[in-house]
Amino acid sequence: MTLSARTVAIATAAIAVLLTLWLWPKPALTDEDQIRALVASCVRAAEDKDVSVIADAMTDGFQGPSGAGRDEVKRLIAFQVLRDKESVAVFNPSLTVDLTGPDTASVRGKFVFARAKAESFNQLPEGSVVNAYEIGAGLKKVDGKWRFASATYQQGL
Repeated sequence: MTLSARTVAIATAAIAVLLTLWLWPKPALTDEDQIRALVASCVRAAEDKDVSVIADAMTDGFQGPSGAGRDEVKRLIAFQVLRDKESVAVFNPSLTVDLTGPDTASVRGKFVFARAKAESFNQLPEGSVVNAYEIGAGLKKVDGKWRFASATYQQGL
């Protein structure tokens, strides 16, 4: 079975188009998009009970509530997400990002923590919501990546 020159040309052109699309430079994310992606990765990490992702998202000099450092906040988060074998769901119904300088920003958002697996807040079983917080954080760009430098929270919404 031999392929015609036309078939070979069409296949070659198709491969060239696919390679061009695959290798074409993707537009860089805006600073706001990078920060939103960082928050989303921390939410996923909490649900996956992967505290290391959250710790890596903090600067070395991170200052948490009441002067808590990075390691203290990491232990607090670990306690919250690892204390039970139950599923953890985190919902972030609102998030405001404010770029305060070329390498600084702040975020403020509402976060709801539940002991249940659900795809949306409306799917949570009654009584599964454990806590709700309004969390504010200061961010710094370190080596080209956004990291949390400080955080505060207020329980309840």
